[in-house]
Amino acid sequence: MNFIDKEKYIKYFAAPNQECVANYAGSSIVLGKDMPSDHRSGAGGRLEEKCSSIDIVVGRVPYSQPVDEDGTPLWCYNDFKYDAARIYISQKTNVDEHFNIPDGNVGESRDRSAIAIKADAVRVIGREGVKIVTKTEIHNSQPRKGSTYQNPKMGTIQTIPGIDLIAGANDAEVSKDLQPIPKGKNLASALNYLFGVVNYIAGNQEEIAQKLENLFVEVKNHKHALPPMQAAGAAVLAVSGEPIALTSQAYNPRTSSTFVYQPAVEYAAGLEGSIQMRKYDFFKNDLADLRIEIDNNRENYLQNHNSGQYVLSKYNRVN
Repeated sequence: MNFIDKEKYIKYFAAPNQECVANYAGSSIVLGKDMPSDHRSGAGGRLEEKCSSIDIVVGRVPYSQPVDEDGTPLWCYNDFKYDAARIYISQKTNVDEHFNIPDGNVGESRDRSAIAIKADAVRVIGREGVKIVTKTEIHNSQPRKGSTYQNPKMGTIQTIPGIDLIAGANDAEVSKDLQPIPKGKNLASALNYLFGVVNYIAGNQEEIAQKLENLFVEVKNHKHALPPMQAAGAAVLAVSGEPIALTSQAYNPRTSSTFVYQPAVEYAAGLEGSIQMRKYDFFKNDLADLRIEIDNNRENYLQNHNSGQYVLSKYNRVN
């Protein structure tokens, strides 16, 4: 079977400090120094040291024809924006700048080693798991002045770098709207606590409503008989058919607190728990303690980043 491919492919114009391994089908591996576009670009274009790179590319500048009108092959530089698919490895590069990646919360990487994978569709597949990890060591890959093989002095990572998941990186408004990712267990614990509080308060309200309903029924069905006046200047009341005489001087409507109506007090105390003031005093104190507990939990779950219960990640964000 004849597999002769008549398709023509544009060729890569390699710099003097690069070695290109390419085939007839437009696939190439370029060994050299950091050079994201023309020969003057990147750390390699600036003739810096310790900026070696490996560039694996297929489908260079797919928007361009491979030959001119006379059939002469055309040449191209790197095009990190439109080359079809690429795996780029560099010892020192400005990866975010070269690939037009927003800073996000992690920030821009400059003069650092990097690996970038870009294509129309990217899949990371792990048959037994995938991990995305930051800061496995306290040093980066950039040596400091005076570093030797016997006495390496590497750059120190000052912070814990997080992970940004950014969708729509070409939209500035979308890409900058990064928010902390919730921590599942802490969020579930906070919601479970809040549901418990709501259930407790609802239960108390239900019991109070039932007691008030019982009280209203008792009051509605209870009647006082008022006998005729027995003497001038005296008031006579009756509770459950038993007349009680009270002197008129004992009652003043403006200071009713001085009017002691003992049978009514006894009646209220005998409603078999319809009011249960002592129990409701306990409820009141318990609810006061609950408010303090709610304030403490609000701080732990929603305000104090270092509480151990904070529901949001301190390092990882998503839009």
